[in-house]
Amino acid sequence: MKIITFDEFKETYKPTIVSQVTPEYDNLMLPKADFNNILGTTENSNLTLRTLWSLVQEDRLIDHVEYRFITDTYIISGFCINAKGYFITEVPWEQEKIKVPITK
Repeated sequence: MKIITFDEFKETYKPTIVSQVTPEYDNLMLPKADFNNILGTTENSNLTLRTLWSLVQEDRLIDHVEYRFITDTYIISGFCINAKGYFITEVPWEQEKIKVPITK
């Protein structure tokens, strides 16, 4: 799996501005609730599996004694049913899966 930064993601794949409600992702993330609204619309006729990216979160155990977890957030190429939101890009991703860690 190829790992790139959020800036490399924006520069290389050119995500489109799709929402005014997600400023933490430069208005590039489409909230999950709005995803169904864009399917089949002419404004998003370039939407294909290779131009769709998913924002996902994963809990990771960091303390085995006290069972403390941290949540990692990242963007992955392709569709994920459990995504928190989606990104649509102008440039399709390649064959290799891509992961974009989000640091806050």
